Amino acid sequence: MEYYLRSPKWDSLRVELPTEKVINHSHIGIPIIKSEKDTGNVVAGLDERPLVEMAICNVTNGVKVRWAKEIRQSGHNKSEERYVIQINAKMLCERYFEGININNIRKVYDYLQSFKILEFSYEDFLDGYVYDCDLCYDVNATPEVWNGLCKKVHSQVKMEYLKYVPNGWTDNSRNVGLEFNSRNAGTPTHPFIKLYHKGLELTNNSYEFNQNYIKKNNLPIGRLEYNFKRRKHFEYFDVNVTTLRELLGVGMEVLKRMLLGAISKFYLEKRMVVRNTSKLGPREYYEKYLVTYAIQQGLGTEWFMRCVEDYKKYSEFAENSQVARLKAYIKKSLNDDIWKEKLERNNAVDELFADFV
Repeated sequence: MEYYLRSPKWDSLRVELPTEKVINHSHIGIPIIKSEKDTGNVVAGLDERPLVEMAICNVTNGVKVRWAKEIRQSGHNKSEERYVIQINAKMLCERYFEGININNIRKVYDYLQSFKILEFSYEDFLDGYVYDCDLCYDVNATPEVWNGLCKKVHSQVKMEYLKYVPNGWTDNSRNVGLEFNSRNAGTPTHPFIKLYHKGLELTNNSYEFNQNYIKKNNLPIGRLEYNFKRRKHFEYFDVNVTTLRELLGVGMEVLKRMLLGAISKFYLEKRMVVRNTSKLGPREYYEKYLVTYAIQQGLGTEWFMRCVEDYKKYSEFAENSQVARLKAYIKKSLNDDIWKEKLERNNAVDELFADFV
């Protein structure tokens, strides 16, 4: 089975069609009275107050489909009724890991039509409005490696953005992952992004689908998923997407540009760049690079000065002049504008830590 690793692909989305484009073969939006088949006893709805169901769900072999009828805003003070269909890559069955694309969307269409609930043409389907689109990217990774990634990512979240990851990262037998913001609250500049282990998810949360189509447990696959809730999420990247046809026409390089690096762009501390403006040699540049990394990890002046104490303690023939030279070298290395603010913040944290812990 091909897993299409390191290739952006659409995992799920919502398609909306105007009612005039659809023939409804179901009871969606139609007054009904539910009764037991054997006895005829009414279980829902009355003659004077019939039941009107606005949605139907079906789960077959672990593949879920939902059809609904809803009112949508279609302009200033204007609204229209639409049929709403949730589609996902599981409708591709054994071709699930391909993700939804222009080459297999007909298979998704045929799957929907096989239920004979809502009938619409293939062309109208492609011209349907799209929302809540999940773009994903799979990589080879064991749960242990994925846990390490999530831990590292979480450690670099900006202090002011920790509110978007209140639960930290998940690390248990059912899955390993990290979520930024939420599906309903996501915005173009603080989007809903998920890191989770697809192999564990298929084994533990999609058991029926896995047994019918994938037939492998605990696949070493980690997944990054980015939610484009509305058109403005695409417009943030200067991409115009209104219909399913347009969505599937977005090129691979554009998808990569939107997806890869998104977590860093929207949620993480910016990496300090070590510029060699003073023409440092390889050794000096390397030392400066390591100092930069240490400060980024939250280490303060006290940690660097421990080097002096350890040098005195573990160097049998250390002379006072050598100790003084080392101390002066460390002080000089820390006196750099590129990390001055960060180092001061680290020192303040160390001071509080010494008081409280």
